[in-house]
Amino acid sequence: MEKKKIFILIFLIFLLFLIGVILVKNKTIFKTQKISFEEENPLLKKEPLCKEYSNKEEQISCVAQLSGDLSLCENISEKEIQNNCYLGTAFLSQDISICDKIQDEEKKGVCKFLIKKNSIVCNSIANKEECYKIFARFLDDKSLCEKLEDPVKVKACLSSVDSAISKELRKRKKDKIQKESSLADKAVSENNSALCDEIKNTSIKDNCFYRLAKKNQDVSFCEKIFEESTKISCNSFFKKDPSLCDTINTDLDNLAKDNCYLAFVVQTKDLPKAQLEKTCEKITNSEIKDDCYMQIAIHKEDSSLCSNVQNQNSKEVCDTILKKDKDLCKNNFKDSFSQDYCLYYVAELLKDKSICEGIKNDFLHNKCLKKF
Repeated sequence: MEKKKIFILIFLIFLLFLIGVILVKNKTIFKTQKISFEEENPLLKKEPLCKEYSNKEEQISCVAQLSGDLSLCENISEKEIQNNCYLGTAFLSQDISICDKIQDEEKKGVCKFLIKKNSIVCNSIANKEECYKIFARFLDDKSLCEKLEDPVKVKACLSSVDSAISKELRKRKKDKIQKESSLADKAVSENNSALCDEIKNTSIKDNCFYRLAKKNQDVSFCEKIFEESTKISCNSFFKKDPSLCDTINTDLDNLAKDNCYLAFVVQTKDLPKAQLEKTCEKITNSEIKDDCYMQIAIHKEDSSLCSNVQNQNSKEVCDTILKKDKDLCKNNFKDSFSQDYCLYYVAELLKDKSICEGIKNDFLHNKCLKKF
């Protein structure tokens, strides 16, 4: 009996020892795996926010977008993640040429219009919901989330807009734009095209050459513009010929042509009203066409032209602007964009810089201040 007790005791001691060895081993394995994970993703030390993603390639895409390191996107094998990586880096750098690396033709077009801050493209593509989510997230526009029909998708869209990564990406893009916009302003004020060449942001660089072309009345600057539709728009302005817009050939050529016609009307507002209206008639997209007629009405200060605007809210905005009363802009409209759009043009018509301070939208606010 005594031997049996001793045997059981020895067995229990051995069993406890074995359990201890297993626990220590598992702890070591866990620790090794954790270290291995960190070593496998050293980029996370550079951008710790990207730890939010569990997928390694999503993490790489996140780091690439926040750092603007395009080379990281090229190492991603999953095409959808890679396309999103290119889109995000294009947005941060505002470099439209990066969009051409996207293999999905629809997303490539969305990328180009995102840089132009023109969400109207979403109405012309098959995957409208994904498009609205992209614009909402990158442009910090929650109103676009409301265009999604499924409440679950609306909630996910709003969450994406408010995520720490999205906020950081928008902040870094804003900082970059401010620096390069200042350089463009300096180039124009000093009439120094060499400074335009130093700008990496293609949209700001193209706009820099466009402004120099207008300032010097020199069409040769148009040829320095990278983006084809902007180059054609520049040439149409100098030649006073909107038919040049017909030569635009892009992934989404109808929208590009429509924007070219709109730009022509905005840039040549001193031409006869009938000629400008004829240009608006060529526009196929209803929203761009409404904007075109509004531009003529505002610049000619002719409220009768607001009757050409088909969208009821846009028509009311048009009528309110021409009443030149900033208080009406705030009282007549509930949505902030209509208020800001109205205030922007009332400030322009009254030549009153102080009205710009009431504009909440950063883009319109800064654009308004630059007018003075």
